Amino acid sequence: MKITEIIENGNIFIITKTPNFIERLFGIKVKKKEYKDTGDVYHYFPNIHVYVNKSGKILGPAHKITKKLENYRRSF
Repeated sequence: MKITEIIENGNIFIITKTPNFIERLFGIKVKKKEYKDTGDVYHYFPNIHVYVNKSGKILGPAHKITKKLENYRRSF
């Protein structure tokens, strides 16, 4: 799955994941997931924000989604 679109709505980010060719052959569909910026930062990484998914799980500072969201936020 490749992240193709990130939409920011306040402190909520909506990420669209698109499957590659092989995944589409097996019937995997486009997925949209929501993540919330809590406004906190990590203790040892003060430049990385803490993100939470819809079920309440905190994403780590080295998580793939966290890296993509931080790159998106810094791109402006």
